[in-house]
Amino acid sequence: MKKLFATTVATVLLATSAFGTTSYAAAVDTVVDGDSVNKTELVKVNNSFANYQKKSEVILANKFNTLSTTELSKVEDDYQKQIQALSDEEFDRFIHNVVKNNDKDVKQLQQELDSIGVELQIENKSSEFEIGTLAISPSELDLSAYSVKRGGDSFWRLYSQWAVNKLEAYEASLDVVSIEWDSNVAKYYNAVVPADGPTTKRDGSQRLDGLYLFNVEDDSDFDSYAVVYVTKLKGEELHHGTKYEHTYAEWDSSFSVTAEVDITKSPISGALSFTVNQQLNEKSWPRYEDDILYW
Repeated sequence: MKKLFATTVATVLLATSAFGTTSYAAAVDTVVDGDSVNKTELVKVNNSFANYQKKSEVILANKFNTLSTTELSKVEDDYQKQIQALSDEEFDRFIHNVVKNNDKDVKQLQQELDSIGVELQIENKSSEFEIGTLAISPSELDLSAYSVKRGGDSFWRLYSQWAVNKLEAYEASLDVVSIEWDSNVAKYYNAVVPADGPTTKRDGSQRLDGLYLFNVEDDSDFDSYAVVYVTKLKGEELHHGTKYEHTYAEWDSSFSVTAEVDITKSPISGALSFTVNQQLNEKSWPRYEDDILYW
């Protein structure tokens, strides 16, 4: 899996720490598609990132990602105890950082997580990024759907996780992301977003029909995640997926509204999905990923 970085054009913004994670280096004002990137904003992003890296669950994830299989085998018991001590929100963030920043192949990562009492189901997908010229393009968004179960929990966690490698030039209304699942096979239990992230709960009115919607602010803290907890109803397989619909303005203007959506049929049986209604001076494009949970 690739490490996911946010970058701008013609400016070196990134530095790598000892744990392999990303920080924003000091930078002068630069130009992205004709717009000046304010140095004060970059400092704010840098400070926010520094505070984020101080969270105990992030430190735990970063350390986990540096350990070899042999090294991990010597501290498995300690990791299991720390994992069990995490709150649900802390555990969600731990997993997000492990998956996002881990360079190991999926099979090895699954085995190492299993050794500390965590089951991960995810396809081995990765994306190569290229810098575009106007708004973020579909190839610049890395979107993943995967599922996780912590030992001792009665429920599974369905993740939607995304990241981009470019700051937005012209923001439009809030992006919308869904988590979709077969409601005939799994029952909704809870929905969770990071308390200090750009993602917020948007609409859970269709949660009994296999759909939960979230809003995303596509600012400098663009990469984030959302999680829906589900419990098993029947069957051996749960089909689930996530759709991310990105909105952007064709020219510079102010948007601070929630995108209007229509509820539609999902490609997953027993689930619903959505489409965004575009406003004046606004365009959008969707990305979709799915996965299967074998339980």
